[in-house]
Amino acid sequence: MAEKPRFCNECGAKLGPNNGIHWRLCSAAEVDSRGSEQANESLTTRLNMKQSMKSVVTKYLIFEGRASRPEYWWFQLAYWMAIIISIMIPVFGPILMILVALGCTLPNLAVGSRRLHDSNKSGWYQLIGLVPGVGVIGLIVLFALPSDI
Repeated sequence: MAEKPRFCNECGAKLGPNNGIHWRLCSAAEVDSRGSEQANESLTTRLNMKQSMKSVVTKYLIFEGRASRPEYWWFQLAYWMAIIISIMIPVFGPILMILVALGCTLPNLAVGSRRLHDSNKSGWYQLIGLVPGVGVIGLIVLFALPSDI
């Protein structure tokens, strides 16, 4: 039986047979966390909004791999703050809101897909959001699921 592929908790990269090499090369990981549950958790919890935005924007076309809960939710917070702020601008607000929404469509789909992969779901589950009413609630529940180790 083939072993399930493992992914880096921080950057979402697929881990090879020698996981130690990846941790030394991972730009976000400052701690060697091979085999340490506590170290893995500390890596995902120290992610802030700036790191999350940088990660999502640099991987805006990568639909494989994993995204931690903090990475996904910090990006969503920044995205919705940008939308709300653009609505408040009286003259160019609607135009700015459309530009922000269009500019964040691919990164939003990519990070959503990676977030679902982190809980062992397919990225296609994002289509649940198209169901009127309960679809968005179901999607929020799926995005809030804990990571599957």
